Amino acid sequence: MLIASSLPFLGNLSYVSGINPIPGLDWTPVALLMTGALLFLLLIELRLFDLVPVARDTLIEKMGDALLVLDSNNRIVDINPEMERIINRSSGGGVRKDAADVLSRWPELYEKIRTQTDGDFEVTRTEETVKRTHDVRSKTLYDDRGRLIGSLIVMRDITRRKEMEDERDRLIHALEIANASKDRLFSVVAHDLRSPFNTLFGFVRVLKHRIHQLTPEKLIDLISELNLKTEQAFGLLENLLGWALSQTGGFVMNASTFSINKLIREILIQFSDVAEEKQIRIETQYGADDSIHADRDMMAVVLRNLLSNALKYTPENGRVAIETLKMPDTFHIQISDTGIGMDAGTLHDLFRIESVRTVPGTSGEKGSGLGLILCREFIERQGGRIEAESAKGQGSTFTVVLPVTPEDAV
Repeated sequence: MLIASSLPFLGNLSYVSGINPIPGLDWTPVALLMTGALLFLLLIELRLFDLVPVARDTLIEKMGDALLVLDSNNRIVDINPEMERIINRSSGGGVRKDAADVLSRWPELYEKIRTQTDGDFEVTRTEETVKRTHDVRSKTLYDDRGRLIGSLIVMRDITRRKEMEDERDRLIHALEIANASKDRLFSVVAHDLRSPFNTLFGFVRVLKHRIHQLTPEKLIDLISELNLKTEQAFGLLENLLGWALSQTGGFVMNASTFSINKLIREILIQFSDVAEEKQIRIETQYGADDSIHADRDMMAVVLRNLLSNALKYTPENGRVAIETLKMPDTFHIQISDTGIGMDAGTLHDLFRIESVRTVPGTSGEKGSGLGLILCREFIERQGGRIEAESAKGQGSTFTVVLPVTPEDAV
């Protein structure tokens, strides 16, 4: 290109200096013709004429965003492959056609293009049961004289981003509910935990200052009451620690095969004094096949809580029944009582942490409401479920249902 541009200068220099193979011939016009020819050949050889189409192909045809150019009459002037894909039009099928016809499946998009000038907006459309959202940017186009000549529309599929934003909002909402529920739970637990310890301190002070004034009978009653309050406080602490461990991942499930009937008998011994004091009759009906594959410690916590609640809310001379039954696919443990029962509202919120509340037992026994939440969590971790049936004044029935696994037969 440098050589071609220097030819006119060399031709003129040859004529002026007299160094000329053909005397009297001015080589300048010839050199100009040769320069033009060389430059033309260079343009063809270097494909410089193709620069603009290549740039457009790279920028517009290959871009991930959808692009649509309309004239002042809302006819399509240009459209890229991504927009053709989105509006389901073949290549060139929409050029010079009215946007109302081409965007007939996108009435929301067309209406906003028709009525809105510059700006950003979102359009949503369901495609084959899938809801897709697009971000649309509209820009009006003017000529040098300020006259409206058309508009440029750029669309981007933001469905995935919207899904992530919705999921983020859902998680934030769930976290806010969980935090509020835990705050309320800790408030309830703090109150109910303080109460038995205050009672314990009271008993200890009486023993410390008045033990020599108490008769043997009064001393035995006081110690029995002290033992009962200590067991209640320990049970509350045990539930609280168990729930805290389950929330932090510290309670690791360790399944094994064991006799559920034997575990129930062991737990019944722990509650024999309570049952005897309230004159509550405990009936058991054990299934012959009592082999179960589960976490024994978790099951012990569940059974202790269910049996404790049954005794707590059953009045004197009442009855508590325990039944185990192995089905082909599930194992059932049912604990029923003749206690005070629950209304529909209480039953509905029974296992919800945000609705934790305490109801005193028939003899004034305290609780936190945390036990049943812990029961549900421990049972669901083992692939089972816990069901409750109750009516006000007609007692309650809790049924633990666990899946039967091949290990149960061992």
